[in-house]
Amino acid sequence: MKHLVLVGGGHAHLHVVEAVAEGRRTGSGWTDVSVSLLSPSPHHHYSGMLPGFLQGRYTESALRFDLPALCRAAGIRFIQGTAQRIEVLDQEATQPPEAPQIQSAPQTQAVSGSAGDPSEAAGNGAPPDPGTGPTDFVVRGRIHTDAGMIPFSAASLDVGSVIGGREIPGVRRHAWALRPMSRAVELEGVLAALARGETAGVPGGGMGPGGASPVVVVGAGAAGFEVALAAAERGGSGSAPVDVTLVEAGPELLPEFSPRVRRRARSVLERRGVKLRTGCRVREVAADLVQVEEEEGGVRRTSSFPAALTLWVAGAGPPELLARSDLPLGEEGFFQVDAHLRSVDGAPIWGAGDCISLQGFPWMPKAGVYAVRQAPVLVANLRSALEGEEGEEAERYRPQSSFLSLLNTGQGEALLRWKFLVAHGRWPWWLKDWIDRRFMERYHGLASERGFGGS
Repeated sequence: MKHLVLVGGGHAHLHVVEAVAEGRRTGSGWTDVSVSLLSPSPHHHYSGMLPGFLQGRYTESALRFDLPALCRAAGIRFIQGTAQRIEVLDQEATQPPEAPQIQSAPQTQAVSGSAGDPSEAAGNGAPPDPGTGPTDFVVRGRIHTDAGMIPFSAASLDVGSVIGGREIPGVRRHAWALRPMSRAVELEGVLAALARGETAGVPGGGMGPGGASPVVVVGAGAAGFEVALAAAERGGSGSAPVDVTLVEAGPELLPEFSPRVRRRARSVLERRGVKLRTGCRVREVAADLVQVEEEEGGVRRTSSFPAALTLWVAGAGPPELLARSDLPLGEEGFFQVDAHLRSVDGAPIWGAGDCISLQGFPWMPKAGVYAVRQAPVLVANLRSALEGEEGEEAERYRPQSSFLSLLNTGQGEALLRWKFLVAHGRWPWWLKDWIDRRFMERYHGLASERGFGGS
């Protein structure tokens, strides 16, 4: 028996859960592996549908994954808690004299059996729950959490990233971050209140000099571009006007895209009334303004924008968990993995999504499309390692240089980039909406199944 702990409920780990469910249902794998998923929240939200949610086009349930239900369907133990540190044991001492049991705080939720009975789960094809069942699995490390200590044979990290620029004065206190996603979901209510002219819960108060509530979005990458347009649409749908300004430290909007895409994006911003200010580096964020530094004619000057609400979508930073753990880190502090998505030091820890740095590919962006492509490689290599097939050729992941991009521009339209094709209008939105809904239905369907030990 081996014990795999999935730390975080991100996109790649959803694919692992689905693979475990399928393997156990068909008897084709994962039948002698105990799996746990650790997450601070019982819900995970799909970032691809967030702009549509902020616009009011989707309900919150449409972009929400129910992690306990997904785990129940796969015969996986769900543990609600936050990882504080990952400890890797001496590789030579893989079996302590007494393998520790999972020590759980009251909020930890085991879902492997209808009444927590491991024998019931085992009878349905799922392995016994490691917290109450056998303690003879190989232990290679421990995860220290606010819900207790969890030993593991192998672990995988898909914990995302935190906002960049947190060291800038006022960002932590006054800026509205879109990470974690639960915070982004709360933003919808704030934008709706602004559109109604209600400012009691808005950090920077009420309307600006022109009678409109000023909203400043910091970061003009893909996410910032979509959020700025979503804020403009939501503001335009109510009785109170909203004035949106998109601020970027670099010289270009959408720096990761081609000049053709940027030109089309600028045109969309102009038509929707969103002001764009590039070359503006934020120096401080206050409750009601954003102070920036910009260069004009070789002279640096400081100015400020009024802000009833400052939305921070500027870059990504590594979660503090990584620095506190026994993990190799890249230059920017992210967990460094090799082409097999395994820790570069050979520890039995894998990773995917925004929390990793891929050896040899420092340019790889922090974007969900990469996590989705990493998922099959992660599943294959975790399964090989846990089922004693490490001698086989491991799957390798190579980040794609080109992929379909669909940016939600509001008003039922989207901006599409596919290789040399650039298009904007309703049909790209229909395509994006179809892809997103199909992705969600795939996991909503799994969560609705009775699964292993489900009630």
